[in-house]
Amino acid sequence: MEKVLIVDDDSKLLNILKKGLQKYVDQFEVLTASDGEEAIEVLKRERISVLVTDLVMPKVSGLELLTYMNQNRPHIPCIVITAHGNPEFKERAAREDVLGYIEKPFDSNELAWEILDRLDRFDEDSYPKGMSVNSLLLLTEMEKKTCLLEINFSGKRKGLFYFNKGVLYDALYSDLKGEDAALEMIGWDHVDFQFKDISKEDQKRRINRGLMPLIMEGTRFKDKAIGAGNEVGSAEVVKTEKVSEQKRDSSLQDQAEEKESELISEAVSLAEGHHFQQSQKVLAKLLRINPRNREGWLWCSRVLGSMKAIKSSLKNAATISSEDPLVVLEIEKLNLAENKVWTDRVWHCPFCWSPLEEKAGKCYYCEAHLFVQEKFFTSKRTANQGIINKAIERYEKVIKKEKNADAHYYLAMAYLNMEHWGEAFDQLQKSKKLAPENKAFIEQLHALQSYMDVMGIVYQKKRSDLSKASKRVAKRNKILVAEDSSDTRKLIVAILSRKGYAVLEAKDGLEALSQLNNEKPDLVLLDIVMPRMDGYKVLSIMKDSAIFKDIPVIILTGKDKVFDKIKGKMSGASSYLTKPFDPAKLIDTINKCLR
Repeated sequence: MEKVLIVDDDSKLLNILKKGLQKYVDQFEVLTASDGEEAIEVLKRERISVLVTDLVMPKVSGLELLTYMNQNRPHIPCIVITAHGNPEFKERAAREDVLGYIEKPFDSNELAWEILDRLDRFDEDSYPKGMSVNSLLLLTEMEKKTCLLEINFSGKRKGLFYFNKGVLYDALYSDLKGEDAALEMIGWDHVDFQFKDISKEDQKRRINRGLMPLIMEGTRFKDKAIGAGNEVGSAEVVKTEKVSEQKRDSSLQDQAEEKESELISEAVSLAEGHHFQQSQKVLAKLLRINPRNREGWLWCSRVLGSMKAIKSSLKNAATISSEDPLVVLEIEKLNLAENKVWTDRVWHCPFCWSPLEEKAGKCYYCEAHLFVQEKFFTSKRTANQGIINKAIERYEKVIKKEKNADAHYYLAMAYLNMEHWGEAFDQLQKSKKLAPENKAFIEQLHALQSYMDVMGIVYQKKRSDLSKASKRVAKRNKILVAEDSSDTRKLIVAILSRKGYAVLEAKDGLEALSQLNNEKPDLVLLDIVMPRMDGYKVLSIMKDSAIFKDIPVIILTGKDKVFDKIKGKMSGASSYLTKPFDPAKLIDTINKCLR
């Protein structure tokens, strides 16, 4: 099991992150430390795959911890989390393999995605890229650190940077001092580094410019030097290498296109599963590689939550390919939404991706209902069936790949728009089961139950209500066998399984209620005399429940008195069988109750 160490002096944040990352427990274990000193002790005794650290901490700071990592654990990728944001550093960190960057406040899912991305690249036997001088300078500025930053490049070149409260005062390299030394070292990559204490009195201020202008000038200086160096060479050398260069360029082009294809596939898959933040990150990587990727801008318009950002993304897509049918369609949806939405913040239709105001109950474009509400049951059905069918295919694909409560919920809404009541109810139950803490799912399930009661809609699935896939499911009715005798239970299971039924088992009344809540069987075979809770109590609870009251119940018991049969009927049982039973009669009774 991979282990991730998160270091922050905010104990509340650590608890929130640890709880939020619990859903990824099958992929990595989370360890925590309150400062760099404690983190180093953890690193000495544990095999850590990814380090996540704050910058400003007591005792040993984040930068000092990164120094320790660079010297002792250079193969372990690190992620910086900080409230002291710097957009330039964030952009640079995104391009480096070892160093990730997340600005506070952030969502635990955003951190999880960054961690998983680092774990994918982690290989203890191979050292990935190290940090660059530029990133180290920006980090030191962000932490407002007073220190001497010692740089070692390729084991040959050494330099020094002097900081006072995050301000770069001086630099030394070879015979150079001040800005000349800094400009020479800016742009060095994969460096070893060390932070040393220094007092303000030891510093002479030779650098009076801000850090970012200095970095920009140094980077331009390096680019010009490289460009000039590339021009050196005889005409014959250029001629002899021209063919191989063309082949290399062609190969690189193929690799770039393959990478773009992989990224767009990943982004689309994430978007379809409603992992919008992660999808945005992948699309950002894609568009850094190729800013003219039309499909990338198109999908940006579908995962961003701002009307301005959506409009800008579609403008870019149209600039690249104005006649593309998908771009034209998305612009049509945007134009329709602009006449309906009065705020910049929006969400997207789960069926057609059209921008919607946050509380919209019906899509402006495909006219699908998005929530269980009274208007749906009282208004004419106008949803675009072609769009709904494609959405069903999309969400069915998602739930085959992952446990996704949102996918089950919107699959339920899609079925509801097609009046497939049984399928909608089943999918809502699955979304509730996957996210029991989500009150919205519970409310929607109860609302659908109530409206179906009022409208007199039968819960039992009908062939006319089912797709081909759900018809196959209907043939395998699910039966719960609640029986405390293991021998009797095994016999019943064997009989029902041979007849093609899907069988659930419970050995007492409480376990029967748990199975009812989790699986919602089509019929219950219920013994009366059971430990912890008897059959009559289970039956009473079922009949008082709006969800379970219509499930047929066959009482199966050793009691053969007339009074027991009458009591069973009065309790709401559909039928009553006495043990020992005739298997043929059992099957016949079940078939009658399921009609």
